Amino acid sequence: MNKTPAIRPFVATMPIPRIDESLLGYMDRALQNTMIRNSRQALRMAGLDPDPNLPPNAAKLTEEAVVGLAALFKLDPEEVRRRWYRREHGSSASIAFFGTPIRAQYWESRSRRLSPRALAIDPYYRALWEIRCFGFDPETGEPLLEVCPVCGRRFGWTAMRGPTKCDHCTDSDGYPSTDLRDHPKPVIQFRDPEAIGFVVGLLHPDPQRRRAAMALVPEELAGATNGELFEAVMCMASALRPGASTKLTDAGRPLRAPDFAELSAEMLETAGRALIGGEGGFAALADRMRLSADERTASHGLYKELGPLAAMPLDRHLSPVIRRFANDAIARDLARTRDDGFVRRSVPRLADAQGGAWLTMDALSAELGLRKHALGRLAESGAVETRRADAEQSPVLMKIADVAPLAAVYKDAVTGRMVTALLRVPASAIEDLADRELIQRVERPAAAMLPRRPYYRESSAKAVLIAIRERAVPAAGEGRVKLIAAVRKLGRVAPWAAIVEGIVTGALRIQTEAPFGRDWRHAVSVDQSELESFLEQATRPATAGAQEAWLTRDQAAQMLGTDETAVWAMGRDGILPKRKGQVAMFARADVEAAAKRWIFGQEMSARTAFGNGRERNAWLRSVGIMPEFMLRDGRVSVYSRTQVEAALAVQPPKHDEVERPVRAGARVPADIKRQAVEAVRSGLAAYYVGKRLGIDPKSIIRWAQHFEKTGRIEPAGKLDPYADAIVAMIEADPARSTYALHRKFMEREKTNVAYTCFSSFITELGFVREPTTKRLQRTKAGPC
Repeated sequence: MNKTPAIRPFVATMPIPRIDESLLGYMDRALQNTMIRNSRQALRMAGLDPDPNLPPNAAKLTEEAVVGLAALFKLDPEEVRRRWYRREHGSSASIAFFGTPIRAQYWESRSRRLSPRALAIDPYYRALWEIRCFGFDPETGEPLLEVCPVCGRRFGWTAMRGPTKCDHCTDSDGYPSTDLRDHPKPVIQFRDPEAIGFVVGLLHPDPQRRRAAMALVPEELAGATNGELFEAVMCMASALRPGASTKLTDAGRPLRAPDFAELSAEMLETAGRALIGGEGGFAALADRMRLSADERTASHGLYKELGPLAAMPLDRHLSPVIRRFANDAIARDLARTRDDGFVRRSVPRLADAQGGAWLTMDALSAELGLRKHALGRLAESGAVETRRADAEQSPVLMKIADVAPLAAVYKDAVTGRMVTALLRVPASAIEDLADRELIQRVERPAAAMLPRRPYYRESSAKAVLIAIRERAVPAAGEGRVKLIAAVRKLGRVAPWAAIVEGIVTGALRIQTEAPFGRDWRHAVSVDQSELESFLEQATRPATAGAQEAWLTRDQAAQMLGTDETAVWAMGRDGILPKRKGQVAMFARADVEAAAKRWIFGQEMSARTAFGNGRERNAWLRSVGIMPEFMLRDGRVSVYSRTQVEAALAVQPPKHDEVERPVRAGARVPADIKRQAVEAVRSGLAAYYVGKRLGIDPKSIIRWAQHFEKTGRIEPAGKLDPYADAIVAMIEADPARSTYALHRKFMEREKTNVAYTCFSSFITELGFVREPTTKRLQRTKAGPC
């Protein structure tokens, strides 16, 4: 550049720069007051020597150029200086955008973009239009216009025809012919105006707007500058781009102008809300990343869940404040979700991003809380790189960065017996659960730290319990039974892996019947028919344990249709042979023989019409069937299967199948009373009889007591014995008034009865007055 001794300012009056107007945009507007229409010519007049092969831009300035432009346009040099996108050096990757350091790739330096609607409001060029990620005007929400809708050419900065004109379209006289304000575009609706306002405010040329944006920043980000926060927004928004979310680690930022077309306002809103929205804001971003987790098929753990977002704590382009925030936010989100469907590792530590130091096994044991035996097995396995001197007694060194991820898995590893205790399923179902990917096996290299036996992730087993608890809805309706009881009604070894998978996936519905305790199977209920239908449709085999020769107490209880305590009592009393010292103590052949010989309460409840054991046992006694033996101090009755199945054909109908008689009044006919008394005397409970006859059980008890004392059925009312006589009297003279019938009845029967009682009884007998003839007609049968 050549230094010009003196700069002659324009004679014309120069406009005052707008606070958010760019330097070239101001020059375009100011030159409309002069005869100059070429930016390079104006720059030469200011003492610069612009390159004719490159478009002019606000970064290629010097302090002398700032002074020259200020003199040419009669401005305060500070107005030009704040619009100078200064680079630290010629090849610097960042610029100072109105004093805010940003990466140079975010700035559009070659062409101009504009909003016709914003120009219609105020015709000047907004500096924010030069930021590539803002493909819209923040004020109007209008997508920016990049090419002329008339000539189809991109707007540039060489020809200066005014902010509102196309710099290519001219008429025959050389004047601009296309007013861009006549070509507005449809506006976009911001889903989160506060978040997008925050992102825009971080770079806004107006200091007040920047301060307003910084006021939204939470306390843990108080040490970050607006430029560092904007870089964090770009990092998170870039991870949401189509294709970028499938990357395993760093997704990178858009580099060239076409790459920024993938960044939408909605992505910037989500990223902005992640910074200012607290735990919920970051959770929304993390949940967005988890939606594409299945596309990251080549990864596992934290990077499978969050993809490039998980690499934020290690991003060298982010400041330490931002990286600490990302580290803590990810940790909080992991605690929030507790989703162990993925193998999770700890969030990488910021201070040890390059792999960490080589430490001895003593130091690693103290640092990571691992046993030395486990570290020794790991070193011998060759799963991690080790260093050791030539001497035999020299210490073994390993990288903490290699061992630290394995330590978390090691501490999370438990044996199959522990998983059995957690999930309360047979040991034979554990491998099936792992094959179905409901629980996770501990595999190499972490498995090298453990003894040679199958180990599983405890967190994955607990995640299954959490999923079961979340799937259980509050109990509603009737006809559901506890899961453990429904399984035992199957009469075979239950396919617990298939059942657990059905519950977790929602294919098998469960309800909460009791607070969750040590055994969740007693706390939830299912519909018996739904369970059986689900198991019939299950495509995978139930379990290899169905062919085992020896069964556990729980498996035996499932085959017999009872509970474990009854099986324990049968084994104790010698009714069911067992072997000692083994968990699987009952022979399958013995259990199958017992199931064919005896029938237990749960199966009988399912096959009979009785709602509880007391009613069922009373009915069995009434038909002459007694228990073959009792268990648990007489609380469990065991019957002969042959006798019970033979009696099923004569059992009474179920409660919902009974047609209850409809009575005209409160009186119960004598024949219904006799039926109720006979049912109670046969051994059935008054409650059971009352439910089926539609009568209060207390009345049935009173009738039964009266029969025991007198040997007769208590009449329904005072007039019941005279029902036939009253019907005959009415049919003999139906035209007689009710008063005359009442007088005649008392004279003939020599008894006193109130008129209202007599009149009501006639109505109960089914007689009504015909409106025209006033004669009594019987329309329905009465209680007799």
